[in-house]
Amino acid sequence: TSSDDKLYGEVLSVLLKALQSKFGTFGYFDEQENLVQPSLTREIWDQCEMDQKNIIFPKNVWSNGIWGRIVRENKSVLVNNQFKVPKGHVQVENFLGSPISFHNNVIGIVSLANKNADYNISDIAMLESIVEYISPILYARRERDKLEKKQEESNKQLKTAFKQVSLFKDFLTHDINNIFNNIRSSVELCKIFSSGFKNMDNVNEQFDIMNGQINRGVKLISNARKLSQSDELLKPTKSINLCIYLKEAIDFVHKGFQDREVNINVTSREEKIFVYANEFLLDVFENLLINAILHNMNSIIDIFVNITEVFEDSQIYIKIEFKDNGIGISDKRKEWIFKPDSLESKKGKGMGFGLSLVKKILEFYNGKIWVEDRIKGDNSQGSNFVILIPIKDIQ
Repeated sequence: TSSDDKLYGEVLSVLLKALQSKFGTFGYFDEQENLVQPSLTREIWDQCEMDQKNIIFPKNVWSNGIWGRIVRENKSVLVNNQFKVPKGHVQVENFLGSPISFHNNVIGIVSLANKNADYNISDIAMLESIVEYISPILYARRERDKLEKKQEESNKQLKTAFKQVSLFKDFLTHDINNIFNNIRSSVELCKIFSSGFKNMDNVNEQFDIMNGQINRGVKLISNARKLSQSDELLKPTKSINLCIYLKEAIDFVHKGFQDREVNINVTSREEKIFVYANEFLLDVFENLLINAILHNMNSIIDIFVNITEVFEDSQIYIKIEFKDNGIGISDKRKEWIFKPDSLESKKGKGMGFGLSLVKKILEFYNGKIWVEDRIKGDNSQGSNFVILIPIKDIQ
């Protein structure tokens, strides 16, 4: 932390003054065994002309030099002659370094250089006495930092878990409703087709649809159980082919709305398009397609899906537009249509609930969604739902 770095700098200032040294460093080892040196004398940083000067030194860098010797031997090292250093490095005339040890484990290093006179035994004794005093302080602060880091990661995981639980609850409820609605429609059609035992092929087809919907409901319940009992709750996004999920969603709505004439046209320059998402992408596509059908009074429902690649906010996204010839959405409704507490979502139907779910899923992907008029300036000519999904992970 900044307060710790200030402390390290103050300790280094005391050491430089006490041991009459021009340059110095105070560093500690992190969990990856990198030597982190938050406190270098300003002169070292200003005078060093090396291309890749840094305050973090990996083990393969520090272990081969004098720092490595200090760690291996766990004792102070004194050198009173000029060092051979890389071109551009500050010239080292003499050197005194001591390990910062706690319970015989080296947790850091103090290095001093360029004293006007030679370093001597008294300098070693003074440095070691100061280091012995500060070693438990450094250890305690490093342990505190580790605990804070673990706590921060734990809080992050809990936040993600809560978000996923809420998301899956909404997704499960909404999709089960869609499944049962499709089964209900199939039952009604079966009643019509079975009159006088005619059209048995159509009846069997409806039974197949019902079985498919039941199997999908069983899968949803199974996934809910798995997600509540395993680490899959924190399942990350990954690179997936969105075309597979889009095709599955299109097949689903065609089977679920056989009593409507639905034309879905997809325009894309590629047959395989990869985005950073997960299996919930299927629900995004299904909800958008279902909304386009439910809110359309035309005898023929036309849905145009246009897929392109765009660059926005220094990121590359896949842009997917769902354009329909439905009833459209007024400008006022556009403002709250994605909110879960909208009037329509409270009724348990309409656009509000499904679209709030879609928005949650896309936000989990670090994606975006908004709605426009299909014909600019005329909201009565249908809607254009636009979504952006990143092609790579955005941290």
